[in-house]
Amino acid sequence: MDENSSSKVYSKVPVKVGFWQRFRDFWTQPVTLELTPKEKKVFAEVHAFWNQEIVVENGKVHLRKANIIQEV
Repeated sequence: MDENSSSKVYSKVPVKVGFWQRFRDFWTQPVTLELTPKEKKVFAEVHAFWNQEIVVENGKVHLRKANIIQEV
């Protein structure tokens, strides 16, 4: 008389993984980069260059280091 006796849910049954699930899993996987000291130095220099302040004084344009808190 039990209506649910024929429709049991099994949680350990493998599910077919579709294309979009694999695609999303591939592009959202965590990435860790380990940089050499030289690469770290180059990245720091590029970061400092792109984060300069542009100052105009008496019609002349000057680039000034920005006051940025460096993360250690």
